[in-house]
Amino acid sequence: MSADANVKPTSLYGQDYHLWLDDTATHLKSRNFDALDLENLIEESESLGGSDKRSLRGACQVCKVG
Repeated sequence: MSADANVKPTSLYGQDYHLWLDDTATHLKSRNFDALDLENLIEESESLGGSDKRSLRGACQVCKVG
């Protein structure tokens, strides 16, 4: 979960990240798109790529050292 000053502390995302993930997955599976927290879903989706890049970069550095 990334820190964001725009996240409302009263939102499920701000209160319980794992419950928010479960809730989001349920809405997606049932195609209940109107109920999605799009702002936070977009933010989390965009951050996934950065996390993967950092992990790959770190793995490559370990291989160079070893």
